[in-house]
Amino acid sequence: ELITRIRVQKRRLHQSDRTNGYETIYLDDFILNGESMSLDFGDKSTQLTLSEYHILGLLMGRPGAARTRDELLMAVYAQDIYLCDRVIDNYIKRIRTKIRDLTESKTQYIRTFYGVGYGWSSL
Repeated sequence: ELITRIRVQKRRLHQSDRTNGYETIYLDDFILNGESMSLDFGDKSTQLTLSEYHILGLLMGRPGAARTRDELLMAVYAQDIYLCDRVIDNYIKRIRTKIRDLTESKTQYIRTFYGVGYGWSSL
């Protein structure tokens, strides 16, 4: 029974809704809002670009899992075009800045997996 209750609570933390084809993800104290393309934390909110939204959606969709730069590139640029995978590093830098401004904390929610890519560090 305890394991079942833990699974239910975990599912509630990671529940998601679909609106207009874009997903809304609830994770920890964050809400990645697909309808307004924003990231909410408490009563604060910050606007995201479509690319930032797609990257955060992948990272928050599987917290703790490493996502390669190629996976993240494919989420942003669905076409088969050649781009340096370091483009993702710039997106991550901007997203981290927005999260830091939103939370007013130095906590790193996006974890770097050296030699692999990035992942959401669920606290």
